[in-house]
Amino acid sequence: MRRWTKKQIREGGLRLMATAALLRIVPPNKFNMNFWTGRQTGDGDIIEGTRDLNLKDCGTIACALGHAISAFPQITINNRLGIVISGDTKQPHVFNGYLEAAQYFYRIPLETADHLFTSSGTSLTKEDEADRLEAVAAGMLT
Repeated sequence: MRRWTKKQIREGGLRLMATAALLRIVPPNKFNMNFWTGRQTGDGDIIEGTRDLNLKDCGTIACALGHAISAFPQITINNRLGIVISGDTKQPHVFNGYLEAAQYFYRIPLETADHLFTSSGTSLTKEDEADRLEAVAAGMLT
C-alpha cells in the first residue's frame, strides 16, 4: 500500500475535482463508463477503439479515465509501454493497468480506483460519475 504525504493527497483530490468538472462539460453522448475509448457509428453503435485514439476526434466516446487522459498533459498512453505519468519525478512512471495508474495519479487506494473507474456493468451517467469523484475528493481536501 502506498503512503502519500498530505500535500500529495491534496494534489490527488484537486485532480479528482478537475476530472469531475471536465465530465460535467463532456457531451452526454461522449461518455460511456463501459469503454476506455470508442467510436460511435452512424447507427449509434459503439466500436471499441485503440488505446491511443485521439479523444478530440469527432465521434469519440470514453470513460472518466479516458477523458482524464486527454485533459492532463502529464498522462500519456504508449501502446508498447502502457500508461505513462510524468512530471512527479525525474523518471516517468509506467503502468500496465489503468487502475494502478489511477491509484498513482489521483493518490487513492487501489480499491477506491476500482470503485471510481470500473463500470461493474452499470450504466452510470457522467453526472453520477462526477458526483462520485467529487465525494472522494471532498474527503481528500479536508
